[in-house]
Amino acid sequence: MRSWLAVMGVRDIGTGLILAVLLIGATTHLLGWVMLAAALIPAGDAAVVARSKGPRSAIYGVHLGTAATMVIITALLVLA
Repeated sequence: MRSWLAVMGVRDIGTGLILAVLLIGATTHLLGWVMLAAALIPAGDAAVVARSKGPRSAIYGVHLGTAATMVIITALLVLA
């Protein structure tokens, strides 16, 4: 289980750094589209947790909540 968490941590840090670079050097429109693509990551995580019969709080509260927040931010960035 620890190795799985380490992989997730590295992926999350890498994704955050990509978004940070875009935030610094790109337009808000481009950042919004990248955020939309990145929202597939927590949605996929929710599917993995659901398939492995993980806790519903993690599925809905953590992963799908994060995906929904990212989609809302995408709308704000793209429509700005």
